[in-house]
Amino acid sequence: MGIIKGLDHQEYLQVAGVSNSMLNALMRSPAHLKHYIENGSKEPTYSMQFGTALHMALLEPCKFQERYIAIPENMDLRTKEGKQFKEACEFGMLTILKNEDYKAIQSIQEKCRNHSTIPALLENVEAEISLFWEDEETKIPCKGRCDGWVETEELKLIIDIKTTTNARVGAFEKSIFKYGYHRQGALYLDGAKALGKDFRHYLIIAIENEPPYNLAVYRLLDEIVELGRKEVKKLLAQYDECLKADEWAGYPEGVQDIAIPSWALNKLEEEYYE
Repeated sequence: MGIIKGLDHQEYLQVAGVSNSMLNALMRSPAHLKHYIENGSKEPTYSMQFGTALHMALLEPCKFQERYIAIPENMDLRTKEGKQFKEACEFGMLTILKNEDYKAIQSIQEKCRNHSTIPALLENVEAEISLFWEDEETKIPCKGRCDGWVETEELKLIIDIKTTTNARVGAFEKSIFKYGYHRQGALYLDGAKALGKDFRHYLIIAIENEPPYNLAVYRLLDEIVELGRKEVKKLLAQYDECLKADEWAGYPEGVQDIAIPSWALNKLEEEYYE
């Protein structure tokens, strides 16, 4: 139990504890969670590697310059020259990014530098904070990995960076609930508190993953965090029951009726009355 700064991500994954990814799996069904526990997270795709590079570029720009390199324009890694370049990068422990992706990261860095809010947030940020604690009620080990946090006299907040197809407020509100960011915020804030840190806010820097790479900064209000907190509490209790009974149910096996969901009904009414 404790706070570890700069822990390697693979080492973090090896530490036992319920994470937000596990809670997201349990939201689908206990069977999905059991599969996640037994098989672990997916092998990192290139898209995930790009996300890791972007996080480092924004939170630890010097480290990004040391660890990442772009494929030179018009170079084919399958050619002799390309293979030599790749071998040299591997020897120097450099991660290769596609030229267009490296340029995209540079564009996003520039967007952040010119933003009215982000530079002040990232000025004193500490990156990649791993938290390990025990849930007070169930005694289940929990863990979280904050992209960063700011802990000064003026600011006490946790920051996450999320890429998205649409960072506009109305669209990103839906992403928050679709991907469980409200649970993630509650988990991080409560985990930090259990370890003696009293952070006041959970902020998300939402960045669109296509040009012009528009971005926005969102603070999850207390009511959203509290909703996430209630869901986390309920899911941890459910996980505790699954462990004790060793039962990991999937979906109900009977025939289930599907009615018009409220969101579809509202959409139909809006279109009808336009």
